[in-house]
Amino acid sequence: MGVPAFYRWLSNRYPKIVKDVVEDDVQVINGVEVPVDTSQPNPNGVEFDNLYLDMNGIIHPCFHPEDRAAPTTEEEVFLTMFDYIDRLFAIEAEEREREEEKLREEFAKQGIKVPKKDKTAVF
Repeated sequence: MGVPAFYRWLSNRYPKIVKDVVEDDVQVINGVEVPVDTSQPNPNGVEFDNLYLDMNGIIHPCFHPEDRAAPTTEEEVFLTMFDYIDRLFAIEAEEREREEEKLREEFAKQGIKVPKKDKTAVF
């Protein structure tokens, strides 16, 4: 259970935290979904410092979707949740990477040594 009316309180108290965003569409080529290219500029033109997820707002629509039949297994629910969260991160991720590169360049110009960026892998 969540905190009753917390989202309403939070968004009324801090109205700038809620943003409508533009999302690039997933392309289907020869029947295969091609993920959104997150290396392209963010279509929203807004940088995000933090991303807070209302999991009740994600879980409930995954159990009771409006645009398709309800899932029949717990695995389907989790896959739908993961897909939705991946979409949210794709909207935000590339902007953060560009900001990090700008900071690294700025520090280098100032003579500040910055450790090399480690490659990470999604597991």
